[in-house]
Amino acid sequence: MKFGGTRKWIVIDHQASSLFDVISGGSFTPTNVTQTKWKSLIEKATLEEYRNIQGFNIDIPGKQKSKKMRMRIGLLACKENKCSSCIGFGVSITGCGGQSKTTACGSVHACHGAIQNNNKAFGYILV
Repeated sequence: MKFGGTRKWIVIDHQASSLFDVISGGSFTPTNVTQTKWKSLIEKATLEEYRNIQGFNIDIPGKQKSKKMRMRIGLLACKENKCSSCIGFGVSITGCGGQSKTTACGSVHACHGAIQNNNKAFGYILV
């Protein structure tokens, strides 16, 4: 990712015939990258510490029907279903009040139904 003029990289070790095969079906596929490595991509990123879900095709409904987080590739961090934060590609967050935020690449932090932080980045995916 490129944020603030600096390019930073992480490696997601995943075997597949193509990236298209991994994401096209929409099924969740877990990955194993530390939260510290994800955060290193964007220095202003904030991530919750309670629960982490990472991988391809993350789709998490909230307790309220209007709350929802989706992501193509990345890490989603939650705090007891009250706050959500993420770093990745293809991010879509809908908060309690129906406020929606999408980011092609970057980090988003939503808490109590409002978007607290939205850091857009330029992303590179090398396969």
